[in-house]
Amino acid sequence: MGIEVSEEKLEKAYDKRVKDYFLKNGLKTTENFIELVKKGEEFYPALNSQDDILTFLRNSDEVRNVLVPQVEAKGIGKIENVREGIVKGIVQEHNVDELLLLDEDELKQAYPIVSRIMDKMNERSELKKILTSINKDNKKINE
Repeated sequence: MGIEVSEEKLEKAYDKRVKDYFLKNGLKTTENFIELVKKGEEFYPALNSQDDILTFLRNSDEVRNVLVPQVEAKGIGKIENVREGIVKGIVQEHNVDELLLLDEDELKQAYPIVSRIMDKMNERSELKKILTSINKDNKKINE
């Protein structure tokens, strides 16, 4: 009687946790990661009372030069690449709740039509402002 481990299920569970963490924390770039890590136990509760580690993590240069390369080489990989993969997965799944967690640029890249729609909305907004201004000017003239 042995324990069976499904590598596929384990990998999917890990990928989901990584995705959820990235989305929850708005993690997009290495610089975002460095800022999150500097938060210490707020970033990773298990660090509570680990003063030596917390001191190290609060030094951006140390994190950038030591921790980031280790995460990239032995951990999840390059932050930007992981984020890109997460975005691609969300777009492929068409999960509306997760799509709402993406930023405007990511949505525009994923859905070119979003960019066109937003441009049209901005044009209309600008047109509304112009028409409102003209209307106000006309009212002043008529008074």
